[in-house]
Amino acid sequence: MAWQGQEKRRFARVIFPCYIVITPPSNSVSQTLVSHVENLSEGGVGVVVEKELELLSKAKLTLLSEKDKILECTGTVVWVKKKEDHAQGIFHLKEKPLLFNVGIEFTEISDSAKQRIKELIEAALKQEKK
Repeated sequence: MAWQGQEKRRFARVIFPCYIVITPPSNSVSQTLVSHVENLSEGGVGVVVEKELELLSKAKLTLLSEKDKILECTGTVVWVKKKEDHAQGIFHLKEKPLLFNVGIEFTEISDSAKQRIKELIEAALKQEKK
C-alpha cells in the first residue's frame, strides 16, 4: 500500500530503539518476526521487517529493551510500505534484501502498558530537547 498524502497523527512519536517480536495469531514459530522499532507512540509502533505483513492482520507484540521486557499487547497492521532506499553504505550489495516499513496500531493493551509507553515517550521527548 503506497503512502498517499499528509500524515494525520493522533499521538506524538519518538525514535525509540528497542526490539520487537511480532507473533501472528497462529503462534507459528516460523511466522514470528524479530525486528527493531523505528518509532513509538501511544497509539502504536513503526517497524522495519523482512516480510510483507498483511494489511489489517493482527499479531501479538512484545517490545524488549536490552535489559527487560517493556510490554506485551496485540496490534493491527494499519499500513505497509516497501522500503525503497536501504542497504547502502559500506556493503554495496548487488541484491538488496527486500524490506518493508510497517505501522502497527496497539489494539488490545493494558492500562499499565499504556502508562509505561506514555512515560517512555515523555522521557524520550525530554532527551530530544536537551
